[in-house]
Amino acid sequence: MPILPCLTTVTVNSKTRPVSSATTTLELPSSAQDLTLYLSTFTPLHSQNIRFAFRHTGRHEEWNILPQGQNSIHLSQLSKGDNSLEIKSTDANGHWNEAQVQTLHIYRAPWWYETYAAYFLYVLGVVAVLFILIRHVLKRQQAQNQLAAQKQLEEMKYRFFTNISHELRTPLTLIIAPLESLLKKEENPDARKQLKTIDRNAHNLLSLVNQLLDFRRIEMKGETLALETFNLKDMLSRIYESFLPMSEEKNIRFDFHCHPETFLITADSPKIEKVVNNLLSNAFKFTPQGGHVTLKAYPDPSDGREMAVIQVEDDGIGIPAEEQEYIFERFHQANSHKDNTGSGIGLNVAKEYVQLHNGKIEVSSVPGKGSCFTVRIPVGKISHVPSELLPKVPQQENPGDNSPLPVGSIVLPTILLVEDNDEFRHYLQEELSRHFTVLEASDGEEGETVALQQKPDIIITDLMMPKMDGIELCKRIKHNIEVSHIPVILLTASASVENEERGYKEGADAYMTKPFKWEILTARIHNLLAQRRQQQNEFKQNTAAEAKDVTISPADEDFLNKALRFVEKNMDNSEYSVDELSDDMAMSRATLFRKMRSVIGMSPTDFIRNTRLKHAAQLITEGRLSVAEIAYSVGYSSPGHFTKSFKKEFGVLPTQYHKT
Repeated sequence: MPILPCLTTVTVNSKTRPVSSATTTLELPSSAQDLTLYLSTFTPLHSQNIRFAFRHTGRHEEWNILPQGQNSIHLSQLSKGDNSLEIKSTDANGHWNEAQVQTLHIYRAPWWYETYAAYFLYVLGVVAVLFILIRHVLKRQQAQNQLAAQKQLEEMKYRFFTNISHELRTPLTLIIAPLESLLKKEENPDARKQLKTIDRNAHNLLSLVNQLLDFRRIEMKGETLALETFNLKDMLSRIYESFLPMSEEKNIRFDFHCHPETFLITADSPKIEKVVNNLLSNAFKFTPQGGHVTLKAYPDPSDGREMAVIQVEDDGIGIPAEEQEYIFERFHQANSHKDNTGSGIGLNVAKEYVQLHNGKIEVSSVPGKGSCFTVRIPVGKISHVPSELLPKVPQQENPGDNSPLPVGSIVLPTILLVEDNDEFRHYLQEELSRHFTVLEASDGEEGETVALQQKPDIIITDLMMPKMDGIELCKRIKHNIEVSHIPVILLTASASVENEERGYKEGADAYMTKPFKWEILTARIHNLLAQRRQQQNEFKQNTAAEAKDVTISPADEDFLNKALRFVEKNMDNSEYSVDELSDDMAMSRATLFRKMRSVIGMSPTDFIRNTRLKHAAQLITEGRLSVAEIAYSVGYSSPGHFTKSFKKEFGVLPTQYHKT
């Protein structure tokens, strides 16, 4: 009789119950986690030879053999649904009965979260989350694209306004500059009065253009502070004097009060000046004839900080109370001022400038009695970091010192004009040709070509030009050893501080904005030429002078230091000549001659002799060698020749030099 393994008892979650030996299917609840099956072959006489084995159908091919004497199978973590178990046993002799394998079907009901409905909800939830994430990413990307497009549009608007400013400033220069020349020549009172009216309105138009650009820069968050310490009273005095003609013309009494005499503050002077100018312009605009305008400034400690208070007070038409809180908003225009309308951006620009200084601007007004605008700015340093101050332009320019250079045997200095506006370039050429030889170029590329070919004494270039702008031209000039010694003046319609800073960083020697005064331009040209001659004479005569004292660009300084090293290296070599120096410098004699003459005002031969004699002067000052020994040590074969050259260079004999 075959021996079959049979199920006798089942323990589910520690609860035991008997089952029929014929049971082949078990149905368990979803909570059934631990299951123990008890087996028997119902052959007690041969129980010592009986062993059991089991395996999961479809999961494991190998049998799990139970130890001798064990008849229980423990199953944990049953998966939901059908679980099939194959069970076999040995016969009475201990041999495995492969033909008598019993199959037990165990079904565990699923938990609610294991049902198909739950899985459907899971999938639906994942899809919903993915949808939300994708939608969020797309919206974010769309917002970024819109922001980028808006930023690009704003930048295009800013460039447009900048270009428009350039286009307006150039014709304004062609109006204002000749007008000033006419005013100087015109003696007829009636004609002068008309010319002054034209001049005043041209400057008003220029002021509006500048105000519009300031407004755009503020909108683009492009305004920074260029801090400096200055006397507030001096600045306000200049503004006061500039408004006196308007007060006389409109018959308005204009008073100015400021104390103390020396009122030092740290601020952005041009921006504070624009604020005060705007407030005064409004005061005169809305004050009738016979009225009174007052400008005053004084220190006032507030909240533990020293503040500078600037007040502009008038007895004009005033501002209604309901409009005073909106007066500083952009494009706002008071309804009561219909006869005197403006752009509506002046006070907004003033407010932004004051807030850049961590200050405040306030207004108090009574309709029919006048208004008082009060500006408060910190006297000391601003809490946030400002932009660095720009390098100073050549010092002590005297607008009156613009007498033409003497003519005759002296060759006139050569100026290269680089300007894309033909009319303005021709006007500059006509004016400058009275005192200089003028070359012309219509863009940066042509300007660079002309500079390399003609080697002018000064280059005056516009900033905004096709093909190559003025700053790039300046950069190329200052990095080209052939022309790096040439001073560059940037003459431009762009009033941007950033452009001015870029220009100076690229080596510009001066920066002037249109419109400009002819006296200042010519004075600046003369000063640059005079400064160059002075530096060359100083380098020639001063034994302690260095290359940096006479050069205006890093390329020139490197060139001169290199030449000095070669001459000093061959100081005692009397045969060292211009040919050897040209070979050492890897330059032709002609190129070396032109460069030396341009940088230090000497020929290479004079440079070698001057370097030897300056070294000799230093040795004489030390007093350790005789004149003859010094002569031989600096490359002279004859002490007599040395003495003659020394006296010609320094005006005294070598034996008298240390006494001077």
